[in-house]
Amino acid sequence: MDEPIGTETVEDQKRWVAESMQKVKQAHYRMREEISRKNLPGVLKEAANMLSELKTSLLSPIHYYELFNLVFDHMQEVYIFLRGIPGDGRVKRQIYELVQRAASLIPRLYLLIVAGVVLIETDSVPKVEVLTDIIDMMKGVQNPIRGLFLREFFNRMVKRVLPDAPAKPVTEEPKEAEEESQEIEGTIEDSIRIVLRNFIEMNKLWVRLQYAQAFTLIDKKKCENERNQLRQLVGTNIIRLSQFENINPEIYAFSVLPVLLNQIEKCGDRIAQQYLLDSIIHAFPDQFHFLTVDTLFGVLSKLKPGVVISDILVGLLQRFVTFLNNEDTYPEGVRLCSLLITNSGLVGRVKKQFEERKLMASQQGKEFAEDESTLLSKYNPEHPCFVFHVISFYVSDVLSSFNSKPQPLSITSTLKIFIALLAFASNVTHFNDDTLIDDIFTDIVGVFHCNHIESVCEKEELTLLRTLLTTPLKVPSHIFTVLAMRSFTELAGFLSGRARKDLALEIAKTLIDCGSENIDTIEKVDNLLTFLSPVLIGKTVTVEEIDERDVQSIASGVDAVVVEESDEQLDTELSLVARCVHLVHTEDPNILYGILNAMKRHYERGGPQRTPYTLPPLLFAILRHTACQEKGGDDHSAWTTQMLELADQVIILYGYVAPRRSLRLFLECARVADSCPDQTKMTYHFLTNAFISFEDHIVESKSQLESLYCMIGTIFSLTHMPLEDYLTASKRVCMLSLSLMRKSDQCKALCRSFHLFYNAGSLITKGFPDEKEEFQGKVENKGGQCKDVEKLLKWIKKTAEVAMYERSKRLCAYQILCVVNQCISVCKRIERVEGRSDNYSAVVTEVTRLMEEASRASAVASHDRPQLKGIVDADPTVEELSYFIRSCEEEKNKLTAEKTEEKVEEKVEEEVEEKVEEPVEKVEEDLKEEE
Repeated sequence: MDEPIGTETVEDQKRWVAESMQKVKQAHYRMREEISRKNLPGVLKEAANMLSELKTSLLSPIHYYELFNLVFDHMQEVYIFLRGIPGDGRVKRQIYELVQRAASLIPRLYLLIVAGVVLIETDSVPKVEVLTDIIDMMKGVQNPIRGLFLREFFNRMVKRVLPDAPAKPVTEEPKEAEEESQEIEGTIEDSIRIVLRNFIEMNKLWVRLQYAQAFTLIDKKKCENERNQLRQLVGTNIIRLSQFENINPEIYAFSVLPVLLNQIEKCGDRIAQQYLLDSIIHAFPDQFHFLTVDTLFGVLSKLKPGVVISDILVGLLQRFVTFLNNEDTYPEGVRLCSLLITNSGLVGRVKKQFEERKLMASQQGKEFAEDESTLLSKYNPEHPCFVFHVISFYVSDVLSSFNSKPQPLSITSTLKIFIALLAFASNVTHFNDDTLIDDIFTDIVGVFHCNHIESVCEKEELTLLRTLLTTPLKVPSHIFTVLAMRSFTELAGFLSGRARKDLALEIAKTLIDCGSENIDTIEKVDNLLTFLSPVLIGKTVTVEEIDERDVQSIASGVDAVVVEESDEQLDTELSLVARCVHLVHTEDPNILYGILNAMKRHYERGGPQRTPYTLPPLLFAILRHTACQEKGGDDHSAWTTQMLELADQVIILYGYVAPRRSLRLFLECARVADSCPDQTKMTYHFLTNAFISFEDHIVESKSQLESLYCMIGTIFSLTHMPLEDYLTASKRVCMLSLSLMRKSDQCKALCRSFHLFYNAGSLITKGFPDEKEEFQGKVENKGGQCKDVEKLLKWIKKTAEVAMYERSKRLCAYQILCVVNQCISVCKRIERVEGRSDNYSAVVTEVTRLMEEASRASAVASHDRPQLKGIVDADPTVEELSYFIRSCEEEKNKLTAEKTEEKVEEKVEEEVEEKVEEPVEKVEEDLKEEE
């Protein structure tokens, strides 16, 4: 709809159209009365009055269209009335002559069209002659709006009478009856000529509308809006041509398309060329376009500079894709392209361009590496990408012609065309030839260099360039091939910082989602992580790339800032990128080490903000590959050492940003190293690093206790560590337990630490029955066992001393009971391995002593006895400890009785002393008085 200059224009338009429609309705009412009376002159008179309202020049196209639709509906009643008049063809001819006597031109032509259709339908008159006569008379209306709607009325009315019979071939001689029938009824060729004549006149009127009143910029814009409202009237002719049933590729190629393209080229109007070409592309079948590729692309090169050629080419390429994606029609497409090459001399044009490029390279002193035979082989129908090369040649030819004009194509239009061409290659060839992608990217890079573009900053251009780069990445098998292309790298370099980051995330997401592509070479990982570097490495961005919410925080005069990213954003992005490490898979251990080392090298560039997200997945990938690799041989031992050293380097890097977490990673590495029998030194190395990390970075009491538990569990599970190193590590853990600040924490840690000095029975806990006979003899040769009962008893005593250091007797008793509980567990292990040997007796003796200490330390409260009783009764295999409960109770009763007797004796002595002292005091007082 046009945009009126003021409110008055809108109100005037509404008033005028309302008045005209009211007059039409009044005339229609009178016309219906005349129809009911069957008064032909009265009907024609009132119809002419109704049609006279279409002579107005006040209405805009949109309002004129409303009035036209109302009149058209009412004119159908006139058509029905005239068709129903009884009589032979002579009567209809008289009516046809009668309507030509109308005084006004517009009503006369509308009535002439209706009478002509009635005459054609009811009389044996030559259809073509009548329709041609009507078209000739319609030339009398040269007002653009009135003429366009008059011809639209003609299109709507004659569509039911246009002949659609196929024409006889020239080689056949028609019979006299058939020839006479063709003269009366006409053929499809006659209909095509009539529609094309109407199309040409309508297009001229449509173009003339642009220059009818465009004297100022506002008038020009208004005219363009009005023309866009009327363009469907012109396009109706093209739709009508495509709806003929008997139209075939030959008729289209030789009778229809040349006339349409000739009119498009001659009109020289940007809007007309844009719309009409788009209508042709979408109206006719895809097969017709394949047959006329040379003709169609030839006109595209001659269009006006203002035409958006990208929309036309994109639509055409999409139609080609639809046609070639069908397995049934693909051979037909190849056949038509082969026929096209034969008829258009495409190979000769390719040779000519080849010679021109070769001559230009020699003049510039550059090396020319192209081979003519290789180039011509692409245009061989047997080539797998034959169709793509043919279409690509024509697209390149159009682009060259447009770029050679004073106003070359914009970057946006160029990118849209190449995106469509890349999608065409993807759907038609499925990227069977990787050079297709490389050639397209190289062409775009060349366009950017020719236009002196260093970076793409516009939002729409960034979106298009990113779409172009990600299109070939949607095929998982081509991801690493595309990443290795130099042209892809150069093209990605034109992206701004944030767009590169989006591209990196798209690459990572595609790889993770497909999951079928393995990273099996160092080149692949280098190429991949190079493109992922915008995510892996923090980067400064220009002010233009900052969002509006960040602009307020930028000081005036600052050209670049570092954008602070939230933890949630970093977690989402880096977690996605870090998952790529799980795609590493290769059978060669040396290549595997090189890939993981390259990943470490790339990850460490992320700095302290990003390495906490990327290094842990890398570390566990290293450990997983180390543990899963087949063991054996000196080469494997050296490789394992390299992998573990790499893991150590990763933990050290991680320790700079998360020192507290590195302790557990060292312990995890120690477990993996222990699983390799020849890596005992690395096992002890990791444990040493864990101890150092504990001493340097673990400060909180709760964290210290939890870390000690982890170290104890790790050392306890080691199976291949030499006994000397094992004892040293165990002693180190005990000493660290003693270094805790709280005595209660020391006791808890030591209660678990002294287990380390006898861990033989713990190595087989599953897979064997509980009978002692079967356990005996099965654990003697197991590596990593420790049976140092002397150190065990030493640290049990030390633990008991720490437990009894508590001032609170109740807490002291509780801690001793905890020590006893752990000792019972050790007794069970010794009994399971050795039976009731001397070692077993020694530990039991120590447990007995501790129980006695507990009894003495407590005055054990009543609620402590059931706990103690539960600890002992829970171990039915240790029968010697059953008397502890009784001894504790007897000891307590004895202590209670002794304390009661002592209190009684003290009372008696106090009373005796009081009684003795009283008389002595009285005697002394009496003596003093006497003196």
